[in-house]
Amino acid sequence: MTARQVEDMVREYGEGSARQYLAERREELEQEKQAAREKADYERFVATFTANGGTKTAAKASYEAIRNQRAEDAARAADKDALAAHRSHVRSVL
Repeated sequence: MTARQVEDMVREYGEGSARQYLAERREELEQEKQAAREKADYERFVATFTANGGTKTAAKASYEAIRNQRAEDAARAADKDALAAHRSHVRSVL
């Protein structure tokens, strides 16, 4: 963004609008990068899977199973941490 665009944005939308726009744009760009990384990871997985005799359909199912397992593991770890924090808090109150 140019300085002129920032000034115009502040005049039109108020103080902080340029900062908010830039933060949202950075987040959007990061999400795009993450999506590109995930796509590349998936394509690499499918290529390796099919090169070793698997089918594209089976590769997709396997990739999704792996992602689901990782999500489950992360959720269990977060739940365990939250439970430990809650118990610690309860003990400190008692």
